[in-house]
Amino acid sequence: MPGSKVAGGEGDLASRISVFVGEAFVAEGLDVSFGLVRRSDRPDLAPFQGNGALGAAKAAGRNPREIAQAIAARLAGQGDWQVDIAGPGFLNCTPSAQLLAARAAALFADERCGASIIDPAQHRRVMIDYGGPNIAKPMHVGHLRSSIIGESLKRLFAFRGDQVWGDVHLGDWGFQMGLLIVALEDEVGALEGQAFDRRMAALSLEDLEALYPPAAQRAKEDGIFRDRARKTTAALQAGDPALRAV
Repeated sequence: MPGSKVAGGEGDLASRISVFVGEAFVAEGLDVSFGLVRRSDRPDLAPFQGNGALGAAKAAGRNPREIAQAIAARLAGQGDWQVDIAGPGFLNCTPSAQLLAARAAALFADERCGASIIDPAQHRRVMIDYGGPNIAKPMHVGHLRSSIIGESLKRLFAFRGDQVWGDVHLGDWGFQMGLLIVALEDEVGALEGQAFDRRMAALSLEDLEALYPPAAQRAKEDGIFRDRARKTTAALQAGDPALRAV
């Protein structure tokens, strides 16, 4: 019902039902922690489930189904949900359509959509690095996936009140460029002359995409090739004019 204590207020629906179930366990002389209700592993049976009767039975030396029956009896008529017992003592909780509608209306009316307000003392400074494409290779769906996940996390942290920085880090240019330059040198024979100039004039992104994978693989297997690429990278980063031109 719209005025239900379970429908409004803070916390999710499972947490609120847990309060009532916990009170029933306390009334039976058992610890309130046994009243925890969570999303069901068997949604075909009920949306929420509580397994506390099994733990309570072990602690109290009682039959778990007997405890579950006592809890269900105490909960009868106390809320807009139905409690059934399954197996050795699982409590299956099914909210009524009215309760679910009231909960949806409460979330719609809440600018924070039911999320609790975090104490400012618990706010954090958060740095999220995501995306991370390699500039020597084309982007692919994996980069899109990590970008979406990273941006979602950034927004969630900001929503809870944290101070957040997001960095879509573009992979540094470095050894990849050395690999490509050495691969071009081996293909043409030298990094100067008419043949090299013609190759550079016709060089396309597709050519670079074709050159890079075998060059990267060769660097893993050929120590001499790898050392040449490293030295070329060092000279490039040191500002060698010819390499910078390439």
